[in-house]
Amino acid sequence: MGTLHVALCEMNTRADTGSTMPLAKSQPVTQATLDTTTMSAQVGTLAAGRLNQVWLVTALGKDVWVRFSASATSNAAQSGQGHLIPAGAALAFGVSAVGEQIAARDVA
Repeated sequence: MGTLHVALCEMNTRADTGSTMPLAKSQPVTQATLDTTTMSAQVGTLAAGRLNQVWLVTALGKDVWVRFSASATSNAAQSGQGHLIPAGAALAFGVSAVGEQIAARDVA
């Protein structure tokens, strides 16, 4: 069993150098933690509210599969589908659709 932490953040642009660079704001809109198993589960009740948001996903303890979709319970995280998050890694993903959810499961 691993642990997955997900923060859903608004995007910000920094222009200190004259060009813009997208960054996640320091205060998440919402966040949740899931103790993962080999069965897919929705991560909390998280759902993207806007397209200018980003998912910050951190896997602890085990490699984890994650899958983003309109329904995390219908479109389960499966081996070889979605994104593989190695244990100890933190990855960012831009929101693809309003209402998007995230499902996760351990790599078996």
